[in-house]
Amino acid sequence: GSFQAGIVCEPRPQAVAEAIDRFAADPALARDTGARAARRVREISWPHVATTLMDALGLAGAQIRR
Repeated sequence: GSFQAGIVCEPRPQAVAEAIDRFAADPALARDTGARAARRVREISWPHVATTLMDALGLAGAQIRR
């Protein structure tokens, strides 16, 4: 399958180990997934998080106090 910026797994040690094993067995998957994750992280900022949250709460256009 294709991955975006990581592998989602159950919060159990065995599931986490299996996810790690997938990356260990496929260096290209690990590299490509890591690159996508790094790009995604660069898109995240506090103003972006605040705006997204305000939009979700129906507060679009409200002023943020600094």
